[in-house]
Amino acid sequence: MKIFYYSKYLSETLSELRNQGKSIGFVPTMGALHKGHLELIKTAQQQCDIVVASVFVNPKQFNNKEDLAKYPSDNEKDAALLEKTGCDFLYIPSVDDIYPSTFEPVSLDLGPLATIFEGEYRPGHFDGVIQVVSRLFDIVKPHKAYFGLKDYQQCLVVKELAKQSFQNIEIVFCPIFREKDGLAMSSRNVRLTKEGRQTATEINKQMMKIASSDFSLLPEQYEKLAIKALEEKGFEVEYFKIADPNTMLVLKAWKPEEKHIILTAAYIDGVRLIDNMIFSVGN
Repeated sequence: MKIFYYSKYLSETLSELRNQGKSIGFVPTMGALHKGHLELIKTAQQQCDIVVASVFVNPKQFNNKEDLAKYPSDNEKDAALLEKTGCDFLYIPSVDDIYPSTFEPVSLDLGPLATIFEGEYRPGHFDGVIQVVSRLFDIVKPHKAYFGLKDYQQCLVVKELAKQSFQNIEIVFCPIFREKDGLAMSSRNVRLTKEGRQTATEINKQMMKIASSDFSLLPEQYEKLAIKALEEKGFEVEYFKIADPNTMLVLKAWKPEEKHIILTAAYIDGVRLIDNMIFSVGN
């Protein structure tokens, strides 16, 4: 695996490979890699000739400076994990390489997607995501780019970005990878205490309870029960909502035979965890 620190050299190398007819798959990450990230790499390897991963903790998508400072980072460990999976190229840029003085911010109309759920609780977050993903797409120019569905709303944002500005890039969404006890794999999990780590599984339990219920209550009633259960376990819940997975509109009633999504963000141990679950409502 070859490591690049400057976009110029990475772009030149990838341009040569594209000219040779090689397909390029891209997995952008913020590092602190876990099994979920490595599964994205494996999926890309199955579908593309060359796989590029990036590790960059993007300051523009953190509305909380303390959260940015605490975000786990270990480039050497990440590089070793990627090399083991057979990743071809790793790009570890500096902030100046991603955002040079000539950088022009990208503007994208996300409509209500920018102001609900993550957009509401992390103002400016999606604008930061758009800036970094646009820049990385310009540098790598992949045929396919891979994203995990744990950040479901972010996936919709990236999909919209590609639709408006990068139609030649196919966006591939990969399923959420969970620990054996149901906790969604996340770089932030390493910050949990032993007790917090055990308690964190309650998020998945509450989502599973709704997805496997008889749907005899209204969505809002299930939401309130789940929030109460999480708060009793010590969570500080920002949101726990049942919505339409396509429009992200909160549902007031069930839609038989259609897909629904539970979206949630909650703090435990001072660590912010997000998760979601897609399920169908039977007759």
